[in-house]
Amino acid sequence: MSSRQGLRRCGIQLEAFAVNVLKDSAETTRNVYVYSLERFFDYLYREHRDTFPSFDEGSVNAFFREPLESEGRSRIYIHKLYSAIAAFSKYLDKPLNKSNVFEDIHPKGRIEGRLERIEARLYRDYVTVLQDRNADLKLGKLRDKLRNYLIFRVVASTGLSLEEVLEWNLSDVDGPLCSAHPELQGSLKEYRRFRLDNDQRIYYLKLQRQEAQGRSPEPVHRAIREEIALAAVPPLREPDQAYDMLLEMALLRYTERNFQFNPALFVSNRYKRVSKDAIVDAFKLVGFYSSRL
Repeated sequence: MSSRQGLRRCGIQLEAFAVNVLKDSAETTRNVYVYSLERFFDYLYREHRDTFPSFDEGSVNAFFREPLESEGRSRIYIHKLYSAIAAFSKYLDKPLNKSNVFEDIHPKGRIEGRLERIEARLYRDYVTVLQDRNADLKLGKLRDKLRNYLIFRVVASTGLSLEEVLEWNLSDVDGPLCSAHPELQGSLKEYRRFRLDNDQRIYYLKLQRQEAQGRSPEPVHRAIREEIALAAVPPLREPDQAYDMLLEMALLRYTERNFQFNPALFVSNRYKRVSKDAIVDAFKLVGFYSSRL
């Protein structure tokens, strides 16, 4: 194959990849992936012209050494390049073996080691809540801690900006950006299952806590009173016990009528799409500032 044929074929494949695989991704993400792949194939044409446009883990490793050593790029930047190349390789039905790709890259520096420690800290925060004897009553906090840990992993692994990651929906877990990182995708699928199984109960427990503390918004409080008025239970000896049963029935009925599942991948404790400011503040608590990504 001549270089002209190789360039034309490469261009056609990249165009098809962008149209068929990245069509539902944010424009910024598409631009980053296309730019990364164009840079990679430019390198292949310059340095591996005899085999261009074919590539394997060895040529990917060699490509990574160039920006690492000559440009002083961080491993976060390299992971961004890898995400694009891995997604494109999967599109070609020639997936890369990640364990072989990074074998020749120089050892991690102090910054990368610090990122790993911060990730471990975020994970410990999650495990601490998980091990609490009242973990069921703290499902919302558990969801928040797991969310923070996974957001950090996604940003550090893919090189995407925090803004892009926070725009993801649950359906994006099955997309090409995640499939390029199988272990991370597995964790995100488990998190999605946790959300699907527990979000409604978290909503109910929050209502229950607000009612007990007298903090329910007036419209909610009024609706729950109306639910109680409609409920009927057998007479009980203890009036307080009867009221508790009525309240539980009213809260459950209100939850069933009003809970609406949020398809955003990462949600706040107010059950909205979590904001960048909230995550930046959470990262600051473990000594990390998002501007370093």
